[in-house]
Amino acid sequence: MSYYTKITKAGLAAITAAMNNNSKVPITYMAFGDGNGYTPEPDENAITLQNEVYRVGVNKVEVHNKNPNWLVCEAIIPSAVGGFNIREVALFDNTGNIMLAIASYPPTYKPSVEEGAAKIQTIRIVLQVDNTGNFELLIDPDIVLATLDYVDQSTKDKVHIVNDINALKRFKAKFDGQIVQTQCHTKLGFGAGKYRFQQLSNLIDNGGTIVASLVSAGVWILLDSEVSIQHFGGIGDYILEDGTVNPAPTNNILACQKYIDAFDGNLNYGSGNYYVNGVLGFPTVKITDGKIMNITSNDANVYVEGGEALYTSARSLTDPLDIKDLYTSRIFATNVNYIGVGSDSKVFNGDRLYNVIVTKNSFSKIKKIVHSYRKKLSDSYPNGYLQSFWMLDNQITQCHRIIDAKHGFNIKFNDNTCENNYGGLYIDGPGDPAITQFRCNGNIFEGGGLFLKLGAILGGSIHENYFEANTLEDASTLKCHMDLRKISGGGLHSGLSIDGNTFGATTSQKTDTEWVDVRLDPFYSSTGLVAPPTMNNNWSNSYQMVTHGAIQTAFGNGGTGGVQKNAQMGIPTSPATAGVSFERSTKEYLASSHLSNNEFTICELSVSDIKNFIPFGVSRRSHTAELTVFVQNMSSGSVCLGSSVFKILLVIQAPLGAGNVDEVYIGASLLGFSEVADNSLFDDKYNSSFRKHFTNPSIRLIKNGDIYQIKASGYSSVAVPNYGSSDRVLSSTTLISMASAAGRHHRGFLKLL
Repeated sequence: MSYYTKITKAGLAAITAAMNNNSKVPITYMAFGDGNGYTPEPDENAITLQNEVYRVGVNKVEVHNKNPNWLVCEAIIPSAVGGFNIREVALFDNTGNIMLAIASYPPTYKPSVEEGAAKIQTIRIVLQVDNTGNFELLIDPDIVLATLDYVDQSTKDKVHIVNDINALKRFKAKFDGQIVQTQCHTKLGFGAGKYRFQQLSNLIDNGGTIVASLVSAGVWILLDSEVSIQHFGGIGDYILEDGTVNPAPTNNILACQKYIDAFDGNLNYGSGNYYVNGVLGFPTVKITDGKIMNITSNDANVYVEGGEALYTSARSLTDPLDIKDLYTSRIFATNVNYIGVGSDSKVFNGDRLYNVIVTKNSFSKIKKIVHSYRKKLSDSYPNGYLQSFWMLDNQITQCHRIIDAKHGFNIKFNDNTCENNYGGLYIDGPGDPAITQFRCNGNIFEGGGLFLKLGAILGGSIHENYFEANTLEDASTLKCHMDLRKISGGGLHSGLSIDGNTFGATTSQKTDTEWVDVRLDPFYSSTGLVAPPTMNNNWSNSYQMVTHGAIQTAFGNGGTGGVQKNAQMGIPTSPATAGVSFERSTKEYLASSHLSNNEFTICELSVSDIKNFIPFGVSRRSHTAELTVFVQNMSSGSVCLGSSVFKILLVIQAPLGAGNVDEVYIGASLLGFSEVADNSLFDDKYNSSFRKHFTNPSIRLIKNGDIYQIKASGYSSVAVPNYGSSDRVLSSTTLISMASAAGRHHRGFLKLL
């Protein structure tokens, strides 16, 4: 598509006359439109743009210095303005009502500050007139999107320097577009900036990026791309140049609020050491609004003081005690160092903020990082209700509480490093549940107090955290890292997994019989459990890992004491951890080769694998086992004519003491025998019934090298009508091997053949 201009009928005469007189064309304003999504063809009859999105005073109208037939019109869109497309441009006279020219324009997007790409955008239009009086729009691609360096270079001879914002307000602009440099905003060294004057602007003074002139009809617009609270009067003087604390620091609460208001809920501290005492209100944003508010800095230190939390919703500022649901949401807080001052500092008001992500910050000496305690009007939100609050990858030290609330939904606390904190996450209100969806994974918590004190959890994980030497305050009195017991008026945990945590104990915690890493209620003392907590692959060197009887499902837990200490530590063990293994086999034995003197072979065992276990010591080869042998007496046609079961106890022993005997011995005794009764009908057509085949059996072991055969006596073959006699037995054997004296399991050591 070609891009060109047309002079409107209303503007043709005025422009031609001005060119003939070699004087400035009466062009005062440049307007921009987005064409309602497409680039419109210029219309000489037009009096407005298709959809005007912004209008600004023309910065420059002059004859090109290399071509007297070119008229150059320039306008600058300031950094604070944006968020729209440009597809059409128009020039207006000094009344702002008469359109002189209209042009189609290559689609160009002007970003806004909120999109993180705020910058000056300069547009220059070159009009060329030929002998026929037709005009053509010429666009130099090198200057359509001018850089800030270009703006500085083209106006360097116009820069004037004033002391501060008050002096800027009283500086009389000499022309539209004049640039003035301030040395500071309020105090020297803080908030210097470069401002451009804009005539007849409807922009409102916000005390920082837009400053209304007191002596000229217009405003001063900040050109700096990096804007912080210093440009709104912020002064980072909490730490003096000699490194000492300022006894009378500047309170930056007003400068911060001005920034939030000017940038629609965003806050950038920049760099420095700032003292804040008060409350900041963020505008109302719903989760469906598609907007995010950012709190950030260039590694600034923010010294927080005051009993009310620093961050809250703007709607609650007028009446903090209002019980209405005055929430705002979608806040992303990152890269700020918060330091508590005094005895009652708080950062986030959990009663007023939700859908908050706090990541890569540091917190030190804060009374409560997140606080939620108020009563709510809606029954859907109980007192102290914290909703959708995530803390990820933060550094936290010497804080009294990290989270202090009563109820929660969608709480995530992951990958934080916490040292010397007096308490961790307290969400300990009544309710069934008190917390829905709780995730606490990958944290370090050491040298502090109690890490978790939680009400009933519905769906949660406490995974892969590291604890060490926690002895402060509640950890000392409650004697645990986590107190997950039932709260008065509350319910029980359901769907909670405690996996992969490492519990490091102090010297006293290793022997203190009252210490338990995870304090829970025994499940057998409670009713109504839907999905009791599970506990897998945790490690501890304390006296006790978990309350006895509190866990039903557990795998792979252990500690420095090994398997023998697990019972003391309250750790229920899986069969494998306890040294119990299972093996099963089915084998057919023919009477022709396995029946002799009324003794039938019903099972065969091999000790060859146990003998190969010599490098680990003979004591580990000795253990006990149980055999359950299900014997079916089968005909040659594979019909079962009778069945019985043998319960056999085995003892497996290798030689101990002096000598070098490489052998394994097995002892066996019959614990029980049962058989299907005679005359139990299985085929009524031929009147065929099951028959007993063993009478008062006993068992005997026959050793042949590494193979042991178990033979059962009292066997006789009995004929069944239409099916004849059995000529084989089919043995289905289950072997349960128990731990040895050394506490090792024997899966596969004693082998079924």
